[in-house]
Amino acid sequence: MPKTLQELTIRDDFMFAAVMTDMEQCRQFLSTALEMNILSVDVVTEKTFEYNTFHGIRLDVVAEEKDRQRRFNVELQIKFQQHLPKRSRYYHAHLDMDALLAGHSYGDLPDTYVIFICDFAPFEGRTLYKYTYRNVCMENGDVLDDGRYTVFLSTKGTNDTEIPQELMNFLHYVGNPARFVPPQDKADLVRSFQKQIDTIKRSRDWEARFMLLQEKFEEERKAGEAIGEANGKAIGEANGMKQSLIIFLDTKGEIPENIRRRIEDETDTNTLKRWLTLAFTTASIEDFCQRM
Repeated sequence: MPKTLQELTIRDDFMFAAVMTDMEQCRQFLSTALEMNILSVDVVTEKTFEYNTFHGIRLDVVAEEKDRQRRFNVELQIKFQQHLPKRSRYYHAHLDMDALLAGHSYGDLPDTYVIFICDFAPFEGRTLYKYTYRNVCMENGDVLDDGRYTVFLSTKGTNDTEIPQELMNFLHYVGNPARFVPPQDKADLVRSFQKQIDTIKRSRDWEARFMLLQEKFEEERKAGEAIGEANGKAIGEANGMKQSLIIFLDTKGEIPENIRRRIEDETDTNTLKRWLTLAFTTASIEDFCQRM
């Protein structure tokens, strides 16, 4: 049975993105995660949630400081994902795409921060809560001042004394929300997140948005069952998902032939369902291919 809105936690993509659309909540998270003073941010909501037939629903979080000196992309990764460093490269490029207008110099490009929140150790054999990367010169170790920062946060860290308590509490909260104990400090990030989640669960507007996503899944299930009357329920469900996926991706651009063949050859319904979710949460064919 699919989850209801009331059953969602911070670990669910929908709830995480919903919380982060609140500008103060997003600002508080970024300030805590990056350990820097951020006065205010704008959440680019059209890149966080897009509810229409052609663009689907995008669940990553994009924000920028109001003076546009810094831009941020936050990704929640609950299941282990390969190639995160190269994904970060793609996301940095995505942040830069619309930041430099014609006639502006490269010096006008804002600093970009790509942040992954991982419920796993992102690097084998290492157990830090936080990894911050920049480009460096291999000959002398000088940092390349290109304004690009990549941060990996991990719920599996062990260096408790080396990061701020508030950030460690937040990562423990992401790792196991059921064990959440409200901190005494009203300004604490975990307490603030949980309060926002409670507000979202009482909101009719958020309930309607969540139901829209559930309806999309139900439509795919019914399409699969209809085809399954002739070919068997499992095969029919898979074929229905494939057809819906290809039709939906066609609205975003030309599907590479190797990706089309990969979709057509896939028989596992769980994989196809994951790809359908991904198609709803990406803005382009390139992004889908990178993340599938």
